[in-house]
Formats: sequence, structure tokens, C-alpha cells
Amino acid sequence: MKAKVKGLRYAPVTGEYIRLDAFLKFIGEAETGGEAKHIISDGKVSVDGGKCIQRGKKVYRGSFVGYEGKLWRITGAPASDGN
Repeated sequence: MKAKVKGLRYAPVTGEYIRLDAFLKFIGEAETGGEAKHIISDGKVSVDGGKCIQRGKKVYRGSFVGYEGKLWRITGAPASDGN
């Protein structure tokens, strides 16, 4: 049985990709890189529907990251209006 997802969240990141451990810190699910490493190595994170234990995994725009019943979609950063 799959875990219930508590709504889709969007994560606007700059650049082409973000490393999975940095992403967990970016969204506030890990306070440190060490904490992110443990979360990932314990198999608690999924990328595009599959369990991922690679903390350096590059997640690209359009990818989905799941953790503790929450799901995020990686999006590009909003365009600046130049002001």
C-alpha cells in the first residue's frame, strides 16, 4: 500500500538541477547536510516515484521528490521583473 500524499507542493529552484541533500535543506525538511544524508541513506526519500539513497542525486526541473507523505515538484525559479 502506498503512503498517502498530503498535497503537491512546488519548489522553485534556480539552475538546471539541485542535489537531493541540498533540496531537503532548501525545503526545510533537514537542518544540516548530515541530517539530509541520514534521511536519504535511510531510504525515506523518493525521486520520481522510486526510492533514492543517493544523496548527491541531481534532481531536475519537472522531477518529483517525496518525503514523509509530502510531494514536491521541482520548478524553475520565477522570472525577475528587472526591478
